[in-house]
Amino acid sequence: MQKRVKKLLDNVYNKYHDKTVIFVGHNGINKALISVILNKPAKDMDKIENQHNTSISIFEIKEDKKHIVHLINCTKHLE
Repeated sequence: MQKRVKKLLDNVYNKYHDKTVIFVGHNGINKALISVILNKPAKDMDKIENQHNTSISIFEIKEDKKHIVHLINCTKHLE
């Protein structure tokens, strides 16, 4: 799953590198996306916190792969 997510992220970045893009997914695919963005090995995906329903994560994707995490697994909008 991580390989598929990396390919997707690379393709989307190449096409929309100067745009804002939203991804919507479930826990497993979101954890795979986070592992790619944080450069974590696939074996460590289960160490990433489960993603809450309707949580919001915001990442700034960089060409040099030094991505910036602005927000991760936030559910404050549900309060």
